[in-house]
Amino acid sequence: CGAIPLLLAVLTKLQFNLPIVISYLIFLVGSQFLGSIRGWYSLGWWDTFLHFISGGILAFVGVALYEKMIHRNAGNE
Repeated sequence: CGAIPLLLAVLTKLQFNLPIVISYLIFLVGSQFLGSIRGWYSLGWWDTFLHFISGGILAFVGVALYEKMIHRNAGNE
């Protein structure tokens, strides 16, 4: 899971900016290590917090993809 941004960069030549990649890696640590291994999913708010964070990350990824598509198609008009 942690290699998804790297795989996207290699296979599609699509690169995300550093804050998005760092946020994604922090989310992975929070969900896999803290949530599953350390048992933080037993806390009532942890799952809700991670869903909130993942929504923010996906929103930023969507904006980044939109900006890349706009810049790619700007010369075609």
